[in-house]
This record gives sequence, structure tokens and C-alpha cells, in this order.
Amino acid sequence: MSPRNAAVAERLSRDHVCEVMNSNQDVVNSAGIVVLSVRPQHLPGLLEGLKFNEDHIVLSAVAATSLDDLKAYSNLPGTIIRFMPSSFIEAGDAIFPLFPKNQALEEMLGALGSVVTFDTEAQFELAMIASCAYAWIYDIADELSEWFASAGWPADLARDMTLRHIRGATTYALANPSSSLAEISAGIATEGTFTKLGLEQLRNTGAITAWSDALNLLRSELEKR
Repeated sequence: MSPRNAAVAERLSRDHVCEVMNSNQDVVNSAGIVVLSVRPQHLPGLLEGLKFNEDHIVLSAVAATSLDDLKAYSNLPGTIIRFMPSSFIEAGDAIFPLFPKNQALEEMLGALGSVVTFDTEAQFELAMIASCAYAWIYDIADELSEWFASAGWPADLARDMTLRHIRGATTYALANPSSSLAEISAGIATEGTFTKLGLEQLRNTGAITAWSDALNLLRSELEKR
């Protein structure tokens, strides 16, 4: 791996038996697949002077940087694939959005989770927005957990119960793909239930549609790049 961030490289080398190379060129020379995972503004300086060969595969996790943007760097090889890894890979059940399709990478990443390929780059860009949106769930879970803790549960129990309910809800939905998510909700939040009472409060205060507003904001910002 690259020595670019010495502290992170040292930790990964120690904890996960990674080999830290002396330079980025040494990384390129020693690998068939090179992963780019930096902020977009750091990409030009990172690639400057690097020499690739046509057998290399570049796997880019650089956000808001299209294939055309990447191909503008004349030193990159012909095979450039974009992916958007999820931050929960280490816990298992990871998902890997990938564009364009590449059988070798699909097989490699498939060993770590589910690979989802897209027909167009525009579809792939939505995967980046999705990777942001799922992270908001932690804040929703924290709000719920903190409420139950303030109402009387021990903090560790509140956290555990909140996350188990979220996991149970998603597991059930995934196990019933023929039912829309709205249908599942309506089947639980029936007339006269406390579930429906609380759901109507969320809808009336805009708590549900606020998610779409946030997604629209991200999409608008992405289109400016």
C-alpha cells in the first residue's frame, strides 16, 4: 500500500498485515489492480509522474470524478473502473456499486459482499448519493437510542434494542421483495395503532419528505462538479 499517509499506513500494516511500499510508483509496479481512494482535489498531485502499463486496472473510489475526468490523465491505463465501497465492509454484508462491468473485479469483490453493476454512469452516480444517505441512519438511530435512554433504559440496552429493530425491519423487507416498502409499512401502521399515530406525526412535520430534500441537495451539488 501507499506510504502517502504514514500514520494510517503504519496502523494498517500493523493491524492487517499490509505491506507499505517506499513510494506510489512502487505500489503501481507491484500490483495488477491499483485502487485510487483520495479526495478529488488530491488526485492531480497523486498521479503526477506515475507510470502505468496497459495491463493495469485502476479501481477508482474518487467521488464525483467521472471516467472522462480520469481518462484526461494520459498516464492512466485503458481499464478504469469506478466503485463506491461501503464503510461497513469490515462487518460483512458489504455492497459494491461498480461501473462499468468487469468480470475480474466482480469475482474479487464478490468474495467480500454483493457487487451491483450499472448500465450507465449516471446510474452509478446515484450509488454515491446512496452511500451518503445510509450514513444518516446512524443519526436517526442515535436520536431513537438517546430518547429511550432518557426515558429509562440503560444506554447500552437502548442502543442494542434500537439497532436490532432497524436490522429486523430491513431483514424482513429484504425477505419480502414482492411487497413494496410502503405496503409493509401500511400493514403495520394500521388505523387506530400507536404506530400509525407516530407515523402521521412524522409525516405532518415533514420528517419523511425531508429525506428527499436532502437527497435532492446532494444530487444538485453532484451535478455542479
